[in-house]
Amino acid sequence: ILLYTLSLAAIFSGTKSTYLFLLVFYTLYVLDNQYYRKKWLWGLIGVAILGLIAIRHKLASVFHVLVELYQKEDFITFALSYRNIYAQSTLLFIQENWTWKNYVFGGLDNVNQLTEMAFIDLFLNFGILGTSVFLLLYYRFIIRHIKWSLVNLVITICIVILISVGGNFFDRVYLAPWLVILFLLQAKEKK
Repeated sequence: ILLYTLSLAAIFSGTKSTYLFLLVFYTLYVLDNQYYRKKWLWGLIGVAILGLIAIRHKLASVFHVLVELYQKEDFITFALSYRNIYAQSTLLFIQENWTWKNYVFGGLDNVNQLTEMAFIDLFLNFGILGTSVFLLLYYRFIIRHIKWSLVNLVITICIVILISVGGNFFDRVYLAPWLVILFLLQAKEKK
């Protein structure tokens, strides 16, 4: 119940990366538990597809901004929600204004210069030294406590890829469900 409640809450985060993660997660979950052999799953998928078809006009109005962005820009700009453009302007700022101290300790004087790509923003905020310490502590207090199975490894790789291009993972609480899902799976495996 907690897993499904958490997934439902994650849907309301409004980010494409969360939707992609949930799709990958539930695909792996279905494959790992062999639910694809159950008739109820195919019935549920059929009902979901029919429901999406029934509300397609409503979905089109809700997601019209994304549709217009896709039609107006290239796929990379659409998929990254202009993060590639932000990264180019931030790179130009760094080339013109940073000294060796910034590379070691980071530092931006304007949050608009962040790219919203998690690892790049860590570097921009904390530099090489701070990012190394941050990731070491993140590993020590969170990641090393995950019991590694094939599913957990694939999910973790998906999380790393998504936060690399989707951003805000380390500084936005509403993206924490990804980690919580991993820990819920781990708790379930122990039982």
